[in-house]
Amino acid sequence: MPKDLLSLNLSNNPIVDVTSRPFRKFHELDELILQNLQNLDISSVQSDLLHGLNGLKTLDVKGWIITSREYPTDLLEYVPTLQDLSINGLQKPFSSGMRKLIHLRRLDLSGIIGECHVNTLHSLYFENVRNITHLDVSYCHLTEIHRNSISKFKFLHSLDVSYNDEMTFRVLKNISSELELTKIEVLKLDKIHCTFGVGTEIMRGDLTNVTKTPLRYLSLNSNRLEMIQKGVLLMLPSTLQHISVADNKFTIETHFDVIVRILTFGGGSRILISFWIPMKSHVELEWLKQFFKNSSKLADTIMEMDKVCASYVGIVAGVSCTIGILIALIIGGTVYRYRWKLRYLFYMTKSKYFGYAEIGRDYKERNFIYDCFISYADEDREFALHNMMNYLEKISGLKLCFHQRDFMPGIDIAQNITNAIHQSRKTICVLSPDYLNSYWCMYELNMAKMESIYSRNGENILILVFYKHVNPDDIPLSVMSIIEQKSYIEYPGDEQGDVVFWKKLKEVIEL
Repeated sequence: MPKDLLSLNLSNNPIVDVTSRPFRKFHELDELILQNLQNLDISSVQSDLLHGLNGLKTLDVKGWIITSREYPTDLLEYVPTLQDLSINGLQKPFSSGMRKLIHLRRLDLSGIIGECHVNTLHSLYFENVRNITHLDVSYCHLTEIHRNSISKFKFLHSLDVSYNDEMTFRVLKNISSELELTKIEVLKLDKIHCTFGVGTEIMRGDLTNVTKTPLRYLSLNSNRLEMIQKGVLLMLPSTLQHISVADNKFTIETHFDVIVRILTFGGGSRILISFWIPMKSHVELEWLKQFFKNSSKLADTIMEMDKVCASYVGIVAGVSCTIGILIALIIGGTVYRYRWKLRYLFYMTKSKYFGYAEIGRDYKERNFIYDCFISYADEDREFALHNMMNYLEKISGLKLCFHQRDFMPGIDIAQNITNAIHQSRKTICVLSPDYLNSYWCMYELNMAKMESIYSRNGENILILVFYKHVNPDDIPLSVMSIIEQKSYIEYPGDEQGDVVFWKKLKEVIEL
């Protein structure tokens, strides 16, 4: 592999052993993903596993076997530039060796990939990784989060403790009371209650000091929430922009007390009600739809009515034309992409109804007229009509099909080509620069490809012969894909090599 490799992913491989310093040559490696190497015990791997990765920023070793309860700090000391670490969550805290990772910002201990059995976050668990900005301990079977566990992260931006369904809201106080000491903006507390049971309620004491945080996003999905104590929402910070409480058990009640200030009702743009009232969404207030308003801004009203009553025929016509053009482009692109298949099916259907070829029988039971159809450019006819006819037909006894000799007069060239390929066991393409520049030669090659796919159950009937040197840059992509998938043979052009060439070519035709 190239030494300047930037990213390497070896996940889900049955690796059972790792040599000393396996990545020592990849000094430029930026990302190393080693997920789910379930045959390797990280505690038994040599400590110099990451030696030489001087610029590594992202490391993912989730899903390894870890028999030890301690984090493999001796491995990580070799990558002081590490910024993003994903590893199975273990019970013992990070040792003092982690202090060398001064650039570490993202720490993922979650159990959604791999395993996490942290159970309890105590005050010393993250003592040696204080620079973390993004912490994920979801799916970790957490039951307790002690005080002073979160306050160490002075730069914490995002915290995810979701899907620890034995934790419950009783730990919220220990989390929220310390968030003001961080720079928290994203807090995810999804499903920290078990699935079944009575409804839950958030109390004012659960969100202590949250008001003083720069929180922007709060998620409390799937927690069986049924009630929110009066005053809780007023404790949320003014920076909050997004709240998600999906999949809970809210019922119609005055849980939110006075949180809606009425500015618009019944379509009125400047209704005079501007005081705080209790939210009662289940009460129908019909009188709010009947009001009278004096206004001096008649011009604005007329302008608004002009917009409502305006004709959008031009826009509709323009959109319709655009859609029509897009549909035409899609249809045209589809036809162009499958043009060779459509041509092949057209001529095969034409042959079936006009009796030009034997259609319908299994190709293995078909009586082919020719052993091989020879596709060549007119500039290479001397090689085809002299050399091939002499060695393959006269000496080897094979029956070949040449368009100059065997095509039926009075029939379209395209129909003749399709019939000849269909009636031949194999097709030889004599490749040369002139061949690639010939429309009919490319037609013959693509028809042979379609014959192989749709009439021979994918059997390889194409034999590629490089008669003259062809610059790879001059080969069309469609032909290059065929060359990469099929074996080919080069014409040597010398007496000793020619003997082997004709012998091999005869063997391939007779397969």
